Amino acid sequence: MSRTVFLLVFRSPLFPAHWALWIPSADDKNVGKVIEVDGSVHTGFEHSIDPVFDLSKTTRTFVVIKLGEISDDTVVDSESRIIDPIEQVALSVPAPGPTLNPVASNAPPKAPVQLSNCQNWITKFVAELVCRNLLDASANEVVQNAPKN
Repeated sequence: MSRTVFLLVFRSPLFPAHWALWIPSADDKNVGKVIEVDGSVHTGFEHSIDPVFDLSKTTRTFVVIKLGEISDDTVVDSESRIIDPIEQVALSVPAPGPTLNPVASNAPPKAPVQLSNCQNWITKFVAELVCRNLLDASANEVVQNAPKN
């Protein structure tokens, strides 16, 4: 059996969209696992995994984009903190650190500034899933063409 994996794109007219990976549970297509990094370019990001995220209760504007299919044995539907294979891959991709100095910072200027955020991380995470043959290579193209705002 296989499970469908989606990219969640939380749209924003002013800032880069927030991206997360979404895997609906086998029992309820509104509830599932969200894998993402949370934070900011000022403070850096941290891995975040919510095994029981209820998509029907979110109030933010979002788009759901199919990335592909993964083997059912790579995902565990559980509130327990069993780290399943897809989470292991997510945790192996480092979350971005701070990439933007505050205005009042005494840090030397970086040239040029390369901002790294959740979109960069999802791109690397999906590429790693493809590299490990957990997702089809077409998922990389889907991510490249996803809405950025």
